Amino acid sequence: MTEYCMHESFMANCTSPTSSSAASSLSTSSLQYIPSTSSLSSSPPTPMIDLVILMTSAKFGRMRMGRCIGEGYSLGCSKDVLPYMDMMCSGRKFCNVSVRNLVDIHPCQRDFASYLEAKYVCVEVILYNFVAIVMRLWYSEQYAPK
Repeated sequence: MTEYCMHESFMANCTSPTSSSAASSLSTSSLQYIPSTSSLSSSPPTPMIDLVILMTSAKFGRMRMGRCIGEGYSLGCSKDVLPYMDMMCSGRKFCNVSVRNLVDIHPCQRDFASYLEAKYVCVEVILYNFVAIVMRLWYSEQYAPK
């Protein structure tokens, strides 16, 4: 896991995979489209394969001596901050979280500086343009011949 000191920011970035579906481990051809009973949707929405952040671990405290902690006082105390980091980063392509945002969490004695240890992976997801579906539905309801 990477250490992020109090004056630093945790940054995660997942760039898009290649547009070739052969390069991806996810295949949109195996997806099953079940048409609705409405006549509004005659073809399935076009899926897009993309990468997003998935936080796998995050702790805030004084876990061990290292880059952020030079003195061995009050080591071994920490708090799991994965739910917070998950909310801030997971499912997004990019996130930037200042370690100072965690300063109100006091897993250790208040006089000692804490740091963030965090880890993430980029995972492939299949996205659908549901906005286009909703817009088409709204348009059809508003302007459909009566």
